Amino acid sequence: MTAITNYTTLIAAIDDWSERDYTDAQKDQFIGLAESEFNLVLRSYRRVEQNTLTTNSSGEATLPSAFRSMVSLKRDLSGASPLIPTDWRTLQALNPYALAGIPEYYAIKGSTLKVSPIAEGDFIAEMAVGLAGLTSSNATNWLITLSPMAYLAMCLSAAEAFQKNFAEAATWKGQALQYLDLVGIQSDVAQYATASVTLDMPTP
Repeated sequence: MTAITNYTTLIAAIDDWSERDYTDAQKDQFIGLAESEFNLVLRSYRRVEQNTLTTNSSGEATLPSAFRSMVSLKRDLSGASPLIPTDWRTLQALNPYALAGIPEYYAIKGSTLKVSPIAEGDFIAEMAVGLAGLTSSNATNWLITLSPMAYLAMCLSAAEAFQKNFAEAATWKGQALQYLDLVGIQSDVAQYATASVTLDMPTP
């Protein structure tokens, strides 16, 4: 059986595990319903990822659809310091003539990030992201990479509910949430296992 690693292998697995032949539209609906359930559970969960954003000649870049908040932004150059966040109006006031230079500030409006002074190039962004939905054009995301079984189980829950098998749907949903709990535990361990405690005071 093919490993579940992306959108294509997931929709194939839905048919295999349910032993039914659903249409692609139905399977997309199951995936969408599964992701709605995941987003309800994960809405307070902040997953921080590192991405490269490339600004254009206006110093602007488009944020990914899963973006939630910026943790840190710096130019992809050795020794670059993190930029200072500000609001869009203040960013314009700081550089009213849109002069180019070494960027010191950034602001976000909607899905657009802008740096000032204007600079074109790559920036390393540490950002909190949500769950980007799986589609034929967005074949993978962090959750299906970490826990394909959580995805499959929640999709099968939606499929069973579609067939009016509500007890079976509840069982699959319970399995999916258990897998999701394991993802949370693994993420916390990965993020904090090697962290040290620093006291903000003199110590003897």
